[in-house]
Amino acid sequence: RDELMTIPGTSTSLVVRKLLPRNGVVRKVGGPDYRYYVETDGDEKTLDGENMVTGASEQPWFDAGMWRLEIQPETGQKTDRFLVLLKPGKAATADLRRAQLLVTNSGDGLETPHTLVLFVADQQQAGIEYLANPGKRLHILTGLPPDRTFRVAHAGKSFEVTTSPEGILNFDLSVADPTMVRMQSL
Repeated sequence: RDELMTIPGTSTSLVVRKLLPRNGVVRKVGGPDYRYYVETDGDEKTLDGENMVTGASEQPWFDAGMWRLEIQPETGQKTDRFLVLLKPGKAATADLRRAQLLVTNSGDGLETPHTLVLFVADQQQAGIEYLANPGKRLHILTGLPPDRTFRVAHAGKSFEVTTSPEGILNFDLSVADPTMVRMQSL
């Protein structure tokens, strides 16, 4: 059950951490004989697909990868949710190891030691609430209506903040104790 993978580069690397699906399977696929491998019958339990090399063009200006990562649910379902963290850098693994999945009634997201990200499930919901843990500073919520003002309330305090034209809301909020944050559209 790999949850943390590192893709090395010449001077840096890309660290990949799978958060969803929780019981997802991660496969490294590729190499000279399998770089175009596809599981053609839909049965992932028996890897008996094809290496689709027909039509491949090897030109020096193409950046054709030799390897890829595939993430899939352990069991097939009608719908699945995926959440993957990508962090480029030289020493990127420590922060990603501390990242935790955040599941709320308002949507799913993640928490790192200093940032909370929430992907709001329904743009039209009346209110949003989630538990903010100590040390969080930057709160980012996405999937909201554009240019909408929200009142953010926590620990008896409140302030207003407006979403960007892309429907992203970000604000700084540092709490000493776990605190319920409630947001209401104005």
